Amino acid sequence: MEKPHYELKSTPNALQHVFESISKDKVIQKVVAYIPAEDDEKYYQLVFGDLLPNGKIDTLSVSNNNDMRIVLTTVANTLFSFFEQNSDKIVFFTGSTLSRTRLYRAVISKFIHETELFYDIKGITESESIENFDNKLIFRSKCTNLSYQMYTFLTIHL
Repeated sequence: MEKPHYELKSTPNALQHVFESISKDKVIQKVVAYIPAEDDEKYYQLVFGDLLPNGKIDTLSVSNNNDMRIVLTTVANTLFSFFEQNSDKIVFFTGSTLSRTRLYRAVISKFIHETELFYDIKGITESESIENFDNKLIFRSKCTNLSYQMYTFLTIHL
């Protein structure tokens, strides 16, 4: 059964996806961008947030639009498009706050069996080793400029 999600408008190379988070009170432009790592073209960072009028992404905004599940499903759906175009790449993502890091970890844990059908999911532990994702493991979180990061890597099954 397909989960509810928002309609995406995507670039042909699947590096940017825009959608609207809709509630009875407001409509918020959201964007998911896959940004190549500066030091290794094999890695792309998934960046998600509100799309600002100047084209920048606000990763710290709190929408309170009561559609978190639909939004996260929509974000997850962009991975399929990305990997269709970039099957040899690796995606990593982090939470912009400690609470978002915990949220992403909980979502991955909840849907790990479904997700593992399509992706290899790994994280970097506190001891800097890369391990298969396991909700019992403690993955590295660090605070840099008030940004908490849990590094999680996704690769597509070929």
